[in-house]
Amino acid sequence: MPLLSNQTYRRNQQRRTTVQRYALPALLAAAALFGVLWLVLHMHPYLAWLTATGLLALLLFRLDKLQAGLGGDRVPEVVLHMLTLLGGFSGTALGMFAFPRRHKTRKLSFWLVLLVSIIIHFAIASLWFGLL
Repeated sequence: MPLLSNQTYRRNQQRRTTVQRYALPALLAAAALFGVLWLVLHMHPYLAWLTATGLLALLLFRLDKLQAGLGGDRVPEVVLHMLTLLGGFSGTALGMFAFPRRHKTRKLSFWLVLLVSIIIHFAIASLWFGLL
């Protein structure tokens, strides 16, 4: 069984570290914002979750755009996709078009994840609110 080269190992380790640096804090921030919206502002739980993940997705798209301009660490695409699928499709859609040069609009993967997320959450909302 061949061992990974040092370069491949370092690259994989760097990817894991970067994802951990963004994914876990993103989930914790979404949970905290959800708690405020649901428990303090008494929003419907599903709408509170969609709002929390949408705001967070928009903020991470903005952070990614700023980092791209500065040449810093970018937000991993897997983290942006994760938030989109968890309910942040509204923030993703805004983030793709709100910032200069239409951030991430040329990547097919973002369009596919956005479409799948909208379909999933439309179905969930339809069942939850009795629309179907």
